[in-house]
Amino acid sequence: MSDEINTPNALDGLVALQAAANAEGEKVRALADEYGPRPWTDEQHAAWDAQWKVWREAAVVVYEAVCGSPLVSEMGRFELEMLVKKMAKNPTAAA
Repeated sequence: MSDEINTPNALDGLVALQAAANAEGEKVRALADEYGPRPWTDEQHAAWDAQWKVWREAAVVVYEAVCGSPLVSEMGRFELEMLVKKMAKNPTAAA
C-alpha cells in the first residue's frame, strides 16, 4: 500500500463505524432475546423495528464509507469490508 493510503486514520475510522454498527445490531439481538419467541405485542414489535432501523442505517453508513474509501483501490471492496468487520470484532487483529 502506498504511504498516502496506508494511514491508520483511514482504516481506524472504518473500524470505528463498523464497531458502532455492531453495537446497534447487538441491541436488536438483545431485544429479540428479551421478548422471546413471537408473537410479540405491538409495543415490542415497534421497539424492535425502531432499533432494527437504527442498526440498518448504521450498516448502510459503513457500507458507503467502505465503498468510498481510498483503500478500495488498493485491496478491493470485499477484502476491505471483511478486514474492517474482522478488526471491529477483534480490535487486536492485525491488518
